[in-house]
Amino acid sequence: MMGAMIPAAIFWIFLVEMISSPVATRAFTTAAPSTLPTAVSVARTTNVTEAADPLSFLDVVVDVGDGWDRLANTLDIEETSIYFFHLNAGVMSGCEVNMNIRGSYNADVFRRSTAHTGTDTLSRDFIQPVNAGLTIKVTNEYLSKLFSDSGRQTSFTAFDLQHFLSSSNQKIFSVARQTGYTTYGELPFDDVLVDTGGDWTGSRYTIRKAGLYFFTLSCGVTATNSIRAQVVSATNGVLAEIWRGSTSNNGEDTLNNVVMADLVEGDYVYINYISGELYSDGERQTSFAGFQYTPVEGNHHAWSVFRNSSYDVGVDPVDPLPFDGSSVNTDLYSFDDHQVHITQSGLYYVSLNVGIKASGTLEAYISRGTSRTEAQISRSSTVHNGEDSMGQGLLLELSSGDVLKVILGSQSRLFSDNDKQTIFNGLLLYPYPN
Repeated sequence: MMGAMIPAAIFWIFLVEMISSPVATRAFTTAAPSTLPTAVSVARTTNVTEAADPLSFLDVVVDVGDGWDRLANTLDIEETSIYFFHLNAGVMSGCEVNMNIRGSYNADVFRRSTAHTGTDTLSRDFIQPVNAGLTIKVTNEYLSKLFSDSGRQTSFTAFDLQHFLSSSNQKIFSVARQTGYTTYGELPFDDVLVDTGGDWTGSRYTIRKAGLYFFTLSCGVTATNSIRAQVVSATNGVLAEIWRGSTSNNGEDTLNNVVMADLVEGDYVYINYISGELYSDGERQTSFAGFQYTPVEGNHHAWSVFRNSSYDVGVDPVDPLPFDGSSVNTDLYSFDDHQVHITQSGLYYVSLNVGIKASGTLEAYISRGTSRTEAQISRSSTVHNGEDSMGQGLLLELSSGDVLKVILGSQSRLFSDNDKQTIFNGLLLYPYPN
């Protein structure tokens, strides 16, 4: 880390002891049953240029379970459980960012590099147990220049993963490193945060029950270094890859990728660390987590589609972006029109991860229908001298008949190959009446 240097922008998420707050106006969702577990996605649609404690999120995308306090800008944890967290930070040119989760375990998304010459979008997933009586808030500790607009580049998502899954034989794991690593091959994780099925051993997650699985990998990378790390199934091969070929970053950074896969009993999944220099400390920048997708209501609606080739966009946007194959698709993604067709109303978690070519800019949109942008990945910086990885994710309440797609903006330079750096995912957490 950079010793006494004060970051130009620090964006923190804390899980702290219950704090008193005024009675808040709650978000209300008419479609969602009132008994659902907590699920929240909140975002900013304007930039942040000054300190804030807590940081306010006026765009409440989802508030199921009535956990988000709009006046206090906090999330109250009422029941001990295992939570899934997603953090997104839009980064202004030349700024550092450090997003921290403080709870039973610590984790962060951070950027110490100031070399970027335009906007960027950082993302990170993390699964951890959370105790009842805690309050989640987002603070902006120092003057910063966080970027966000209608594309929700700066956002926070949390949901009670354990209670959205069937209670029978749950399979959830979350492992991390608290030190860097430079030995290539299977990457060991010695910090086991969650392992409900006892399926993690050293560097491998064993599939003891066939089914659909969700995996998320985050990697910290040291200054001026590249990184390549793959999520690999012993049976199916490479499922997803984080690839930063660029060495232009002058400080540590964090990267992420997400994938779903249909796996057989006896398979195992591991991280193949190929090259570069991993960074991790007590904030667990390098972590690997996942779960078997067994929704509590038994309705399996999911897709995980990928590109195995790059795409250079001309003057006109590409609408929609075509994907080449799928590792999971319960007849939702159509390879005819390259869109997801929702057949079951409900609460969905949706994510998009993209590879970006060297020196390339990119605007990638998760769009509902013809004109509604739900989330956006933005990169206007051109200083990067190699490939890179970026992502986005959020909860959405979707109706039967809705259509989701990915759009690439003008002049975008998308990177992907057979190792699947570009992936579009979604899964139904809970159905609503159609």
